[in-house]
Amino acid sequence: MIAFVLLGGCVGAGKDAIFGTVSAAGSSAMVSDGSAYGVNVAGRAIVLQSPNPDLTCDDAIAYARVGSTDDNPGDFVPAGTCGVYIEVPTGYDPAGVTVDDDATRALVSLSCAMGDGEWVREERGEGDLDWYWSGAYWQGTPDGFGLALAGGDEVGFSLTLEMASYAGSFVYDTDNPDPDPATGDVSMAVSAEWCPGLASAVAR
Repeated sequence: MIAFVLLGGCVGAGKDAIFGTVSAAGSSAMVSDGSAYGVNVAGRAIVLQSPNPDLTCDDAIAYARVGSTDDNPGDFVPAGTCGVYIEVPTGYDPAGVTVDDDATRALVSLSCAMGDGEWVREERGEGDLDWYWSGAYWQGTPDGFGLALAGGDEVGFSLTLEMASYAGSFVYDTDNPDPDPATGDVSMAVSAEWCPGLASAVAR
């Protein structure tokens, strides 16, 4: 079980603050402060946190847009960093919710451009034109987490998130499809700006 606390009001560790490092199979990437955007609609809350301090709401929408392959994900996940997606899929109350190690009540995922590399747009397989990280690109979810989320309703969110171990894999490594678990203590405290366009971007 992970202990955590909800921080009232506007939270954040300041620009360029390091929240932690995620490591898998000899590669690593930082989770750090930058920009965060969120929305809640009909009891569903979504927050995207990027280490890029210059990220805009429109950039977050472009990254989250279902089925989009046109926009460079490097705006959301710069080299050597992880982007974090957080969702409370049902029953979100802007007065505040806390979720402790319960993946049925909240979803948390990380996308990490680990090690050396760059984002390149190329075709891998016939007609499969997309953006790819040329280095070790890891995606996964925490084995356990503590999440506290409050706000929304056009005034932004405050959240804390703590996690330490992860299930995931290097998604482009088709020659070695075995899971690649990761480790790394991450303790986030951020404010997320209201970004209503996210609702349609992630609609399903």
